Amino acid sequence: MFKIIFTVAALAFCSSTSAQDQSASPAREFISTSNISDTFFSLIHPSVYVPAAILKSIRREALRVLPGEVYIVERSFLKKINPSYVTTITPANNKWKLSSSAKSLLVNNVQERFRFALQFKDAVSLKSFVSKNDLMHKGIKILEEEKIIYLVATFDEISSNYLNNPNVTYIDVLTTKPREELAMSGFDFTANQINLVHRLFPNINGEGQHISVKEQNIDTADIDLKGRFDPSPLAAPLTTNHANVIATIIAGAGNSVWYAKGVAPAAHISSSDFATLLPDNNMYYLQANITVQNHSYGTLIDNEYGLNAVAFDRSTNINTNLLHVFSSGNSGMDTSASGFYSGVGGYANLTGDFKMAKNIMVVGGVDSFGFIAPQSSKGPAYDGRIKPDIVAYQMNGTSESAALVSGAAGLLQQLYKSKHADSILPSALARAILINSATDVSNPGPDYKSGFGNLNAYKAMATLKNNFIYSGTVTEKQVRSFSLTLPPNVSRLKVSLCWNDPAATPAAPIALMNDLDLSVTSISNTYLPWVLSIAANKDSLNQNAVRGRDSLNNEEQVTIENPGGGIFTIQVNGYKLISDSQRFYIAYEYDTTGSFQWQSPVRGDLINAAEVNTLRWQSNISSFATIEYSYAPFTQWIPITSSINLKGTYFLWNTPATPGHVILRMKTTGTYFYSDTLLISQLANPKMGFICGDSLLVYWNSIPRAESYLVYVLGAQYMQPIKNISDTSIILTKAQVAAKFIAVAPVIAKDTGTRSYAFRYDLQASGCYINSFFAVSDGSNVMLTLSIGTTYLIDSTSFEIQEGGHFKTIYTTGYLNQFSYQYNFPFLKEGVNYFRARIKLSNGTIIYSTVQSVIYIRPGNYILAPNPLRKNQTLNIYSGGSGDATFYLYDAEGRLIFVKQISAAYEFIDLHHFHSGLYFFVIKKANVKKATGKLVIIE
Repeated sequence: MFKIIFTVAALAFCSSTSAQDQSASPAREFISTSNISDTFFSLIHPSVYVPAAILKSIRREALRVLPGEVYIVERSFLKKINPSYVTTITPANNKWKLSSSAKSLLVNNVQERFRFALQFKDAVSLKSFVSKNDLMHKGIKILEEEKIIYLVATFDEISSNYLNNPNVTYIDVLTTKPREELAMSGFDFTANQINLVHRLFPNINGEGQHISVKEQNIDTADIDLKGRFDPSPLAAPLTTNHANVIATIIAGAGNSVWYAKGVAPAAHISSSDFATLLPDNNMYYLQANITVQNHSYGTLIDNEYGLNAVAFDRSTNINTNLLHVFSSGNSGMDTSASGFYSGVGGYANLTGDFKMAKNIMVVGGVDSFGFIAPQSSKGPAYDGRIKPDIVAYQMNGTSESAALVSGAAGLLQQLYKSKHADSILPSALARAILINSATDVSNPGPDYKSGFGNLNAYKAMATLKNNFIYSGTVTEKQVRSFSLTLPPNVSRLKVSLCWNDPAATPAAPIALMNDLDLSVTSISNTYLPWVLSIAANKDSLNQNAVRGRDSLNNEEQVTIENPGGGIFTIQVNGYKLISDSQRFYIAYEYDTTGSFQWQSPVRGDLINAAEVNTLRWQSNISSFATIEYSYAPFTQWIPITSSINLKGTYFLWNTPATPGHVILRMKTTGTYFYSDTLLISQLANPKMGFICGDSLLVYWNSIPRAESYLVYVLGAQYMQPIKNISDTSIILTKAQVAAKFIAVAPVIAKDTGTRSYAFRYDLQASGCYINSFFAVSDGSNVMLTLSIGTTYLIDSTSFEIQEGGHFKTIYTTGYLNQFSYQYNFPFLKEGVNYFRARIKLSNGTIIYSTVQSVIYIRPGNYILAPNPLRKNQTLNIYSGGSGDATFYLYDAEGRLIFVKQISAAYEFIDLHHFHSGLYFFVIKKANVKKATGKLVIIE
């Protein structure tokens, strides 16, 4: 038997470095006041002399870890260790099972019904509980892989039925539903150098990659995803525009419009419902070949390492090739109401406990120039870890930022496959590359607003292409070393270490389980990674990073300014591990002095004439320069700006209005840096001329300097060119446009310009030449209006009126160069007048409009129509002048059978209940007869 020391003081001290360790120990509230025989769990504090192997065993078996190296374990576990290794053993009550949200229900005695998540200690106990209580037939959701059941109950019901169950190890309450975190209407791939990847890695487009979008379902009719949507059994029943925008940013084809081309336009997309916030079953990822899943949603601010965070860390350890990418949230100006950072405004406001996981990427938002978006949610994580990991461009929310990173990860995975015999890129290596290649923004080094910097997709791809990576396995206290030789002109060295850390227990004060240490050593110095203050106030959280040993993050980074050339040693130390070994990955890069690179525009980028375009570059040159441009044949240079700081990285250029090929150059003292040959283009604006039979006519505006035009139609997946013509119109057969979408692009000096918006021809307001024909009366006159789609092949256009059962021409236009014609006809006859438009083509074909009718009645007269009247028709009464008359209907024997007031110029009467036969009518006004006649009703 163990000696039971019932002393709170022994459990109250804290020595760890997490954010939560700086608060009072919560151990007191978990000490049981019952006899130890009534409890199943114990609080223990290991001795400082406990062997490393025993301490690992304690950490592995712990159901919950509390600050100060206090562990909650099953009482039966105590039989496995020597009593001398434990200084304190205390019986534990069951309150330790409650998440902070569930605990607040207990404290505040809330008795509403909520959705609870109950985690069991193992799959066997879960299945036994489900079977014993017949839960399969009670509408309770069961997730066997995560050992979790979801059920709706009050807290009293949970406390009475589940809290004291020894097999239940964690209880959480879900008080909010996930919500999408906005979407944007246009893309700017230049802000994260994605355009440069498309230019310099033309064969890397996402081909063979499968990316899942976890939220609402995607509309599969979207032509930008045509032929690349993988059906999913996990898809939500509801489709939303947000899901389509996110999928388009990741993998759009650019079929509908140029800016709908995604980061990985050949990747396949599938959908998974975010109704359950846990990761999907691993078999789904494996069977669907999914290696990236995007999560552009959030809940409320939640600073706790809960069941969802545990599950995502487990997911990445079960499937080490799977990368989960989350938006940080749009609550960057809000304040957390819970956790260690409660009340610290503008920080620690990530939206959802799942974003507290370690092995995922959380992505914040910046504008096009790298400035932090105010609404972008910021770190730190609940225990002081660096979150978000990186940031990326956004217009309206961090949803888009996450999508950009998901797409970039897909490109990295395809490049890795091409270099490693179809092997899949480990997710920890993908994180290391993305983190290490990011461009530093906000505070110098990592910070809680931007993480490790702004996504630089080109540098990430270059890191992998150049094989600037290492990997290995380390055991506790083991040091692994990697040698790196740098040339003498290096201006900056950056090295990042990442690993997929084992999942901690729910509500752990520190999530990190395997603590590795990164350092870089030169001949004269050792450089430690950058670490941040974790103190719970804004000034501390905004401080610049300093060098030190990192005991919180499973992402560490060392940078060295002007390191000089020579041999450097990268070291990874297995400082403290819960597992026998830990796999890790390193990415590094270095910049050289005097370098310059144009980043935007590059060949293939959209440059619209007479619009503002952003010029971007990367430079290690400290000087001012002049930017110039020249049209082909590039003999005359025109200044854009005469004094630009090369460290500024961008300039807004008012692009000239004339299409054509240009080159940019950056001019410094005695040195020129030239861009690609670029094409300034104008947009064609195609319209429908006609849709006649099996053919259709498309025409568009003439583009200056265009020698021809490419006509595109939608193919199996992408818009495909089918004709190159010099004219500005084309007749196509419907068979050529099977998918119904058409677009046009100018060809300027043998180079294809910007493709127009794609439009669906059958939804345009176009008929067979005639778009519309109207006949509108203003009394005794009628205005005839004809709108046509094209003047192509038209010989004449006329208006006609029906007389004596035949149509005759009343007006022929004398001009054929316009699309709308009008004629005022002043000779209406009393009764119904019928008009139509007539178009004669040069090949003799005649095209008629629909017939339009106009009723004319002289003042004081009345007309009944139709007459004879069928029993299923209504009788229409038209009056020429004001109403206020009375309609009387008599049968053949003279009996009055129906009366109706006529108060408008047009009235209708339902007489379907009358028998067929002959009737007589009289219309009186002010008791004076105005009209009489016969009405015949027929079957």
